[in-house]
Amino acid sequence: MGAEVVSATIRARNGSRGARLAAVRIASILLGVAAAVACGVLLYKAPDGSIDFRTGVWQPAFDIAHSRTPYPPADTWRSQDGTPSIYPPFIAVMALPLGLLPFAVASVIWSALLMCTLALTLRAVGVRDWRIFAAAILSLPVFVALELGQVEILLVLATALLWRYRDTWLLAALALGLGLAIKPLMFPLLAWLLITRRVRALGASLAVAGAVTLASWAVIGFAGLRAYPALLQAWDRAYGACGVSVSAFALKLGAPGLLATSLRLAAAAALLTWAWRLARRPEGDRASFACAIGALVAAAPVFWGHYLVYFLVPIALAAPRLDRRWLLLAVPWVLGSDDSLRMHLVHVGARVVPTTSFVGSNGYGVFVGYLLLSLAIVVFTARVRRDQAVTPAA
Repeated sequence: MGAEVVSATIRARNGSRGARLAAVRIASILLGVAAAVACGVLLYKAPDGSIDFRTGVWQPAFDIAHSRTPYPPADTWRSQDGTPSIYPPFIAVMALPLGLLPFAVASVIWSALLMCTLALTLRAVGVRDWRIFAAAILSLPVFVALELGQVEILLVLATALLWRYRDTWLLAALALGLGLAIKPLMFPLLAWLLITRRVRALGASLAVAGAVTLASWAVIGFAGLRAYPALLQAWDRAYGACGVSVSAFALKLGAPGLLATSLRLAAAAALLTWAWRLARRPEGDRASFACAIGALVAAAPVFWGHYLVYFLVPIALAAPRLDRRWLLLAVPWVLGSDDSLRMHLVHVGARVVPTTSFVGSNGYGVFVGYLLLSLAIVVFTARVRRDQAVTPAA
């Protein structure tokens, strides 16, 4: 009688385990199908949806290919269709082959390139679970970044390579230096190299960034260099109060511009200070790296919701297999888009004057939600157990 009870219990347990495995398989299949559909939709919509690729990469490359400056005068730039590129010329020079193609063709190629870059990023930090790639594609920050054709996907790869080759100073310098040449926003990672006493990589990163930036300006004959600082200032005046950054939140509450900027930089400095403290502990490299990524996001003059893609690397380092920590990137679907926070731009002749009215009535909730989510990701990814295996450096 006792043997029969034990046998029945074992069969029940095996049946329950089999049902769970079947449910996991079905969920994995559905996840893969959804990701494949999402990729197809992104490629199909690329000619109409890659707005940031058009203005930030393709149009400057097109202008350079036709011997025109990619940077318009600061007081007339809004007369163009869309916003101009404010990136240093390196990305446009590298995209010259795409500038020679029709935009519809170039946008599809760019979208496919970004998807491959995303897969390479996850693989570079040790992810082998294909479900993570699928989950990443379906997260709102990644989907929007791909839809817009954002260069952030390339910069996330740079952060992944910096981590992977952090103990090989030349490769680390190439990864971070090229990232800085694309977008100087990555400067907090220079502080991380200093915090973790990788001084040679720090110096080499600055040298690579400087040399590449200077060479790219030379390629376009330094066209637009003199007016470039004024263009950056005009762009900051127009968009500085947009997005979900600390400074945008302060501006929405009525703080003066200098105070708002100071709060943003203070938040980044606080995260770097936390990174410095964590770096002195066992397994501190990974935890401090997560804080440095948080400082990168906090320091952004304009923090759009899709900037959460920068957290792909620290999440992947903390969870190389799909688990509940990846649900953090699903939260933006609940918070909604940051489109409600875009500031009205009023045209006054050739100039654009930002107003203080925001679209939508849930602006404060979206602000607070994104800021708390960013902090939560930093906290969860910085808490690395000592028994976790560290991704080997090359």
